[in-house]
Amino acid sequence: MPLWLDSGGHCLPYSLAEVTRRVSEITRQSLLNISWQEINRICNRLVHDYDGVSFYIIWNIV
Repeated sequence: MPLWLDSGGHCLPYSLAEVTRRVSEITRQSLLNISWQEINRICNRLVHDYDGVSFYIIWNIV
């Protein structure tokens, strides 16, 4: 299985975006150091605009 797919065959950035959208407001408020909206933006860009993504930049983020 390719590294970008999870065990259910879903694209990992898509899965991560879905999970971050389901995080409760209480949890978000308790973890203010995490930029939930930025995680969603990056994941959506990876899923929907992969031709416009610089893998060099992504590698540096990781």
